[in-house]
Amino acid sequence: MKKDRGAAHNCRSELRVSQPTLDLLKQRSKDEGMSQNELVNKALALYLTKDVLDESLLIAKMNAVEKTLGNLEKRIELEEKLALEFYQWFFIFTPDIPVEKEARKNVLEAGTKKTQAMLHLFRSKLASMPSFLEILLGNMLEQYADG
Repeated sequence: MKKDRGAAHNCRSELRVSQPTLDLLKQRSKDEGMSQNELVNKALALYLTKDVLDESLLIAKMNAVEKTLGNLEKRIELEEKLALEFYQWFFIFTPDIPVEKEARKNVLEAGTKKTQAMLHLFRSKLASMPSFLEILLGNMLEQYADG
């Protein structure tokens, strides 16, 4: 009893190919361990659906770019918050500079110490935060792990 392989396998078509193409087909058929018909069907299906595959790749790339843009927006937002914190601190704690020379010297020295303390605090905050590259690569790894 003969198995019914489906309507697609029952169709017959003849094609003319050049001898080098036929030689490649035979060799590839041997290498892949499949019949020439199976190989031709697979190659034609892949070729004819190429546009669909290209569209899927384009959509995947657009999604990756969109995610990268989202990460950049988060980074910019974080930098804005840090800049605002710095400006607030700077304007709140910057004293008026007196006119007298000795008083001005004392105020500038005190201001320098406070600025150095603020920069030290700022550096420690930055050191505790992951770099943008770590955030981006972490998000990419999560995305590929999710599938």
